[in-house]
Order: sequence, then structure tokens, then C-alpha cells
Amino acid sequence: MKNQFNLVGVLMTLLFALSSCGGGGYTYQWAQPKYEKETYDNIMVMGITKDLGSRQRFESGMVGALSAQGVKATSSLNWFNSNNVDANMSADALEKLLKEKGFDGVITAAAIDKDKETDYVQGATYSAYPGYYGRGFRGYYGAYGGMIQEPGYYTTTNVFVLQFNFYQLNNPGTDAYNALVWTVQDKVDEPSNPEKFTSKYCEKLVESMKADGII
Repeated sequence: MKNQFNLVGVLMTLLFALSSCGGGGYTYQWAQPKYEKETYDNIMVMGITKDLGSRQRFESGMVGALSAQGVKATSSLNWFNSNNVDANMSADALEKLLKEKGFDGVITAAAIDKDKETDYVQGATYSAYPGYYGRGFRGYYGAYGGMIQEPGYYTTTNVFVLQFNFYQLNNPGTDAYNALVWTVQDKVDEPSNPEKFTSKYCEKLVESMKADGII
């Protein structure tokens, strides 16, 4: 029998004591050892954040990455809006609604921690007159009079700890079953191009889910 995991409480906190690490280059990666690969009819993708731009980027990116692998998925932001879902709906009611509407899996994403990292960039010294090779001594000697020193400096980057979870909502033939079957945590720097980063990162996540036999 598969180990059951209550979706309701975990969906709100997204904090886990992970029991093992895996491949994929993540900080933590875990898959339910007794999980049996299923074919999913419709997976709900949920970005749990108040930043609507970040939520939309993730959900759209994940839906696109899953669709490219032949897996049907739906953005919660789009679906909630088009179905007039109450934003203040309880977790119990939301889980019941998703099952009633034929969703058999849920992918969630959240930033569970944020920090700053400071790095020192080494300074450099270079000539202000490049291309003096072949000019003889005078060209070489004169170049030293135009040396530029660029001092070192510190950079500060926002670093986020992201957590992604995949839940199986219904076991075939049952109504009450829900389980956490796959989770990863990852530490990433704030991207300079969020749109491009999110698209590539979602592709990586889906590839990892496939490699672990989840989808």
C-alpha cells in the first residue's frame, strides 16, 4: 500500500523533512519509493505566491513543458479566473473541487526562503592602447603610460530556495486518496531574465519528473 500524505496541510506550508537526496542537480530531491507510474488526464499547476507575474510565468512555463511531453496540464491562475473560483476557498474545499473537475494531479511551487549572497569581483589592469604588438620598443613602452586599473568590487545577489511538489490526487477506484509522490528543493540566484529562466527551468523540472518515472 502506498504511503499517504495529507495534501491539505502541506499545500499551505510547503515545508518538509526530506528523507533522501537524488540526482538532477537539486539541493534535495525525493520520490515516493512505492509510487507506480500513472497516466494523468489533467494536472493542475499552482504557483503559490502573491507575485502574479512570477506565478503566471511559472504556471505558463510548466504547462508548456508538460504539454511538450504529451501531458495535459492547466494553469490554476487561468482556470480559477475563468471558473470564478473563490480566492479565499479553504484547502479542503479546493481539493474537493479539483477532484470533482477531473484533476488527478497537482504541481505546486513556492519560494520558501530568501537570502542575499555577496561576492567579490577581482579587479584588473589593462592597456588603454591595445593592438601595439609589432610596433617595436616605442610602441610597447608607450603603452605602459596608458595602463588602466579597474578596482575590485562587491556584488550582492538575491538567492531563493524554491520548492516544487507533485501530488497524486486520486488513486484509481478511490475518492479519498491523495499523496505527495515527488518533491525537490533548489537554491537559485535571482535571474536577470525571469521569462527565459522560468521557461528553461520548467523544462528541466519536467525532464527530472520523467527521469524519476513520475510522469
